[in-house]
Amino acid sequence: MADKSPVTASENTPATTVVVHCGELDGGRLERRLREVVSTTSQHARVIATVVAPRRLSPSTAQRCELAVVRDGGAALLAAEVAGPSCVLVLPFGARTRPGWDVEVLEQLAGRGDQIGVLRVGSHHLFAYPESVTSLDAPRLALRPVDALLAGTGRTSPAGGPTLGAVLIVKDEQARLGDCLTALVDAVDEVVVYDTGSTDDTVAIARSAGATVVEGYWDDDFSAARNRALASATTDWILSVDADEVLVADQGALRRWLRAADGELALVRIVSPSTAASVDGDEVRAYRLFLRTSARWEGALHEQVVPREGATKWTPCSTAPEMHLLHSGYSLGHENVQGKAQRNLLVAETAVRAIAEDDPRWPEATVAYARALGQAGRHDECIEVLRTVVDREVTPGNVVQAARGVVPLLLQRGLLHEAAQWTDRAAQVGETRGLSALRHALVRYGCGETLAAVADLQRLVDGGRSAGDVDLWGRAFDLDMAVIAVADLQVGIGQAHVAATSLVQLMVAAPHKVPVSSLLQAVLAAGGDLRELAAHVPDALLERSLREAPVAVPDLALAWSAALADARPGDPRPLVAGSVLAARTSVEVALEWSVRVREAGLTEICPLRTIGADEALHPRARLFALGLLHHGLGDTGLDDQLDQLESTADPADREQVRAQLRRFVPDAVLTAVGPA
Repeated sequence: MADKSPVTASENTPATTVVVHCGELDGGRLERRLREVVSTTSQHARVIATVVAPRRLSPSTAQRCELAVVRDGGAALLAAEVAGPSCVLVLPFGARTRPGWDVEVLEQLAGRGDQIGVLRVGSHHLFAYPESVTSLDAPRLALRPVDALLAGTGRTSPAGGPTLGAVLIVKDEQARLGDCLTALVDAVDEVVVYDTGSTDDTVAIARSAGATVVEGYWDDDFSAARNRALASATTDWILSVDADEVLVADQGALRRWLRAADGELALVRIVSPSTAASVDGDEVRAYRLFLRTSARWEGALHEQVVPREGATKWTPCSTAPEMHLLHSGYSLGHENVQGKAQRNLLVAETAVRAIAEDDPRWPEATVAYARALGQAGRHDECIEVLRTVVDREVTPGNVVQAARGVVPLLLQRGLLHEAAQWTDRAAQVGETRGLSALRHALVRYGCGETLAAVADLQRLVDGGRSAGDVDLWGRAFDLDMAVIAVADLQVGIGQAHVAATSLVQLMVAAPHKVPVSSLLQAVLAAGGDLRELAAHVPDALLERSLREAPVAVPDLALAWSAALADARPGDPRPLVAGSVLAARTSVEVALEWSVRVREAGLTEICPLRTIGADEALHPRARLFALGLLHHGLGDTGLDDQLDQLESTADPADREQVRAQLRRFVPDAVLTAVGPA
């Protein structure tokens, strides 16, 4: 606890400006930070706190401290202050101070006014710019340790327990990095960010949050980048985090777990919500928490934590910490996910081509390459590549992951013998009993044993959670997978009503899990009404269903949008989705949806306007759409567009459009589409 008594400067102490980096701190955290600094700094000193967004300070704190909003890590502010008439001390994020710290630093600089003083503070550095130094590129001088500066980056480890640091590798992550770091700074003792070549504000955001930033490089090897990042860490334990993950943890429980840990590495839950606002979703477990001195990374893609050379112990902890990482990466748009898939494919292909087939590392690299092919949508190539390692030795984890990717592809293609082979191989090395049973049931279904397959799956469902076992990463079999599988088969054998009932129940209990295609098809096969289903669909499923239906069940997508629009008259999302689809169908359907959106006051998404403006469409369709807008819906301001289309349209097309318009607006004087 810092001494709060005022500090009196001597007559010889030079005028001083203290720049203290506060990053994204706000509220009480920012107040506590600044109160400690100003109460332990000489009273004559000017204190400037850099923050990344406007903040409010209490009147008492504001009397001693100025706030500066910076977007560049404070570089411009520092340059301006160094050019001014005072000494400048740059206090790193989270460094703890005792009374007299600034005087002691300046005393070490006495007689060396042409050099910048550099003092290591935890994993950061304090920079001291004497008054005579007016630029940021002056020679630098290493300073002795200062007793009044407590080594640390925000906290000392509680009660002398093990320290915990977070390590990230990033590139162009300005949109998500802030949330990630905000969650980390209060929970860990150090944050190391290794940047592989960002061109946006990623580095500035990391520095503003107080992270140790290493401006590194990318060489198509994830483990190499992670090992370089790890080399800059100093804490006992390491938590490996990605920029699209947010830590959710009980800090007290996490610290107690660290003190009682009985191994060198631990599994961490990673939850991938189906939407940005969700807090649940698909869950995996991975070894992301480990002792720094015992571990390193291995594998260009799908990298894994392995024992460091010379490590004397390598035992997984018997328990997992009370924490999880909320992962947003797969809730991004399709383009972003595909971009990651292509990047991973390049990394995997580069790695496998650099290894000879007789090299013991080749099978592992080949499996990683096959998985990357599957994730990039190159399914036939994925199958072919995995055939080359059927008889080769591969680690259990990679066998299980490979089987999870390839068995569904083999089942889709009717390659049932291979599907059974991979299922058996994965079961032998640690796949859950539940997933193995599910796959064998699907193989039986593929062989024509439909009733037997349904019975097998039903027994699995009836067996409850205990029937599934857990996998190599401590994750239990998801019984809802069996519920979905048996429902899909029930539709095919005339039990659609039973299937629809179970899927609707799953929709209510776990909306992030239920497949949109299975749900809609089962309800319709059972004679249900999509509008009735739409009236009960949870909000957590609505947006995902609108996004997935056009891909999974394109013939039902427009009807589903209409059902949701009827069930939720105040919600614009179904109208927007339906309008996009309607503009891709026919002008007649677009007219129906144009009326819908206009009744809702959403003229700007009118699908007839979309068709009329699409130069890739046939002039006849565009002319018909604009004619309906003009004559049927009374839109004005379309004369120029109509004139241009009429001048280029074939006379036969104009006559056909006139005939079509007569069906919809028989009493109109159709002068806008050429002579009668």
